[in-house]
Amino acid sequence: MRDWLPKGHLVWFVIDLVSQMDLSDFYKEYNERGEGRAAYDPKMMVALYLYAYCNKVRSSREIERLCTESVHF
Repeated sequence: MRDWLPKGHLVWFVIDLVSQMDLSDFYKEYNERGEGRAAYDPKMMVALYLYAYCNKVRSSREIERLCTESVHF
């Protein structure tokens, strides 16, 4: 991904910001045992929603579509 997006792109700022957040409450509910459906990493989901919000994308369906069509999502 680093080859596809420029160094100063907003996505790098969001990823860096989320890496500094305390997400321990999210990880309390995170299923690491492999029971049930596979869970997405909370850090990745927070970064995705924050990045979408910064780009004025509020619809979960639109976020899903962008995840399949857009490199930065």
